[in-house]
Amino acid sequence: MPIGVFDSGVGGLSILKASIKRLPHTDFIYIADSANCPWGEKDKSFIKRRAYQLTEFLISKGATVVVVACNSASVNVIEYLRGSFPDIRFVGVEPGIKPALTNTKSGTVAVLVTRATSRGDKFLDTMSQFGKNKRVITIIAPQLVDWVEEGVDISFCRKVSMEEILDPVITNGADQLALGCTHFPFLKDCISKCLPENVTIVDTSDAVAKQVQKIAESVMDTNEDGHLSFYTSGNPRTADKLIARLISIDDVTCEQIESGGLG
Repeated sequence: MPIGVFDSGVGGLSILKASIKRLPHTDFIYIADSANCPWGEKDKSFIKRRAYQLTEFLISKGATVVVVACNSASVNVIEYLRGSFPDIRFVGVEPGIKPALTNTKSGTVAVLVTRATSRGDKFLDTMSQFGKNKRVITIIAPQLVDWVEEGVDISFCRKVSMEEILDPVITNGADQLALGCTHFPFLKDCISKCLPENVTIVDTSDAVAKQVQKIAESVMDTNEDGHLSFYTSGNPRTADKLIARLISIDDVTCEQIESGGLG
């Protein structure tokens, strides 16, 4: 029984990579909905429909554990998925706003998110619950998703753009920056170089992988060698190269799925 993982694009590979480290003998199926990426700029009804379709597809491939490796989907529709598929164990991702608010010393934190995540009930509830007497700077940066999907190196111009995007972190005195999109850990080195040393970058990839491990070990058997399968709604040959580079594996072969429906 493989573990299914889906995201609007290749960002969820940050969760997959961390999960493989913890579960090297487990089979994984990954879907990148790159033809429709980014979900962070889509409305909730689209995210709801597409997340349902991708979940159905993963179940058809034998998955009984599904990782919603997309913040926009997790904060908006994961409870809908749990209600729709009661026999499936779901693991969601959330911006690291809770640990950021818990650990701040300055009382000001920043969170780097997409628009859909910033509107999600779970995101707003977490800020309300843990953000009392603290300040949260929300930075909406969909262009960073495009950078990862394009698979380009960070050039001088892009680094200058990154500095402009992150300027509110510095000017507002935030000492924590929560990464609120699974694409963003792939830009962590560049992000770190644009921030003062006192700013802690909160990446929840390993925390999510730890939860995946906990659930998987309770319901699944392991194999001698874990097998990885990849699907994309975008160009499969482009995806092959990008996936191989992002998670440092060879011989990736993506199969293409429909960009609109998976019936």
